[in-house]
Parts: sequence; C-alpha cells; structure tokens
Amino acid sequence: MLDAEDLKQIKNVMLEAIEPFLTKIYNKQMEHDEKFEQIDKRFEQVDKRFDQIDARLDKLEARIDNLEKDVAEIKGYHKNLEKTLEMIKRLFTDITFKVKPLEDKVFDLENNPESAQKEYAAGIKQEFEALKDRVTRLEKLVNQVCEAEEKYKS
Repeated sequence: MLDAEDLKQIKNVMLEAIEPFLTKIYNKQMEHDEKFEQIDKRFEQVDKRFDQIDARLDKLEARIDNLEKDVAEIKGYHKNLEKTLEMIKRLFTDITFKVKPLEDKVFDLENNPESAQKEYAAGIKQEFEALKDRVTRLEKLVNQVCEAEEKYKS
C-alpha cells in the first residue's frame, strides 16, 4: 500500500507533468485576454465612428429639411410669378383686342377727307397712343417677370 510519502511523490510528479500544460494554458489565456481587450478597443472606436456618422446624418437631415423648405418657398414664388404672368398676358390680350378696332377707326378717319371729325380722330389717336404706351409697359413688365422666373428656376 502507498504511504503518505509515496502519495506526495506521485503528486509532485503529476504537478511536474501538468505544469508545462498549465503554463501554456495560462499564457494562451493571457494572449486571449489581450486580444479581447484589443477587440473591445476596436469596438469602442467603431462605436465612436457610428456616433460621428449619426451626428453627420442628423446634420444632413437638417440640411435636407432646409432645402425642402427653400424649394417649397421657390415653388411658391414660381406659382406667384406664373399667376402674375398669366394676368399680364390676359391684360395684354385685352388691350390688343381694344387697340385693333381703334387703330382701324383712326385709319378710316384720317384717310376720309370729307369727314369733319378730325378732332375726334385726334382724340382717338391719343387714346391709341396711350394704349400703345400701356402695351409697351406691359411688355417690359412681362420681360421682367420672365427674367425673375428664370432666376428662380436657376
């Protein structure tokens, strides 16, 4: 039978045999701990980068919102310009229809020497000239509106 001294020797032999394996296991565990720390640091860096990207996305969303507001405002200006231009076109058409008969009357009255209505013809001619001036002003206004519309489109 084995006495205490034999058991002690067996224990020491077993410890000597196991010690290199335990040392290797411990060293590997230390290496893995270091690698896990490195991985943890990398995850922290990635997390910071995600936070930065998130902040940038928030800024971009704010910019997009501002741009959408600007676009809506420009569309409003454009619609107002279109309405104004349409109104001016209608006025221009109305004046054109009024000018043509007056032009014909002036031509008839000036070319009819028997007519005693020279003063009347002069009055009509004044009205005609006034309407021509209005047409000219309207044309200028139409041009200004078109230029403004082109600026807003660009």
